[in-house]
Amino acid sequence: MGTEQLVSRSATETRNGYHLVGDGHRKVMVLHGWLSDAGSWSAVWQTVDRHAFTWCFMDARGYGLSRARRGAYTMAEIAQDALAVADSLGWREFSLVGHSMTGLAIQRTLLAAPDRIRALVGVTPVPASGGGLVGERRVLFDRAVRDVEARAAIIDRSTGSKRGELWARSLAERSFACSETDAVRGYLDSWADGDFHTEILGNPVPVGVIVGAYDPSLTERRMAETWLSWYPNSCLNVLNSSGHYPMDEQPCTLTHSIDKMLVNHVANVGG
Repeated sequence: MGTEQLVSRSATETRNGYHLVGDGHRKVMVLHGWLSDAGSWSAVWQTVDRHAFTWCFMDARGYGLSRARRGAYTMAEIAQDALAVADSLGWREFSLVGHSMTGLAIQRTLLAAPDRIRALVGVTPVPASGGGLVGERRVLFDRAVRDVEARAAIIDRSTGSKRGELWARSLAERSFACSETDAVRGYLDSWADGDFHTEILGNPVPVGVIVGAYDPSLTERRMAETWLSWYPNSCLNVLNSSGHYPMDEQPCTLTHSIDKMLVNHVANVGG
């Protein structure tokens, strides 16, 4: 992809940093997960439809192009930052894609500005009931705030141990290189412990959910019991050769799934 097709903007005092791809009339904001930044979507940048869509891959505070921007590090704050970036781009209406923890952030954005959100797509997304981390799993995630080995263990387990230790370690090291520890700590508490699902019950917005067959936690069954149960206009797609990080594992397949949901599903429910 040529440099003329990718525009990157660092954070300012009033908005987060982002990468902008494409110039289409359909606007999409993409938010990253807990152990990654917007750059983790770089393989997807190569495959998105840049003519029908304009894609904004935003960095949360404490990550990537927004690494120096301090804050409360909550899902609600990410939602407000996404709206601020949309305002700066002149976007009145747009769709949202959120990976993992930002499955919560896109729902917070919907609650904050329901008249502006055309559709939601959650990629291996945490439901509005929170992360459900208990016992030894919570201990591991707490340790991962400062421990690269713990991050590698989480990445390996959440991809079904299908990619190998070196692959998991490389993603863990990348996550340390692109984030601030205080931000990682704050966001963990926000996405793991929050529960606001009663606020979104029955919301008619078109919703697409994408999971990886190798993800042992955010499973097809869990999505059916949460996202699909709570949003009446929702659909699900399972990526059979992926785990929790399809933007790294199957970027082309992920792009196709997102595009199909934003075009076909939104149209089918009248969005």
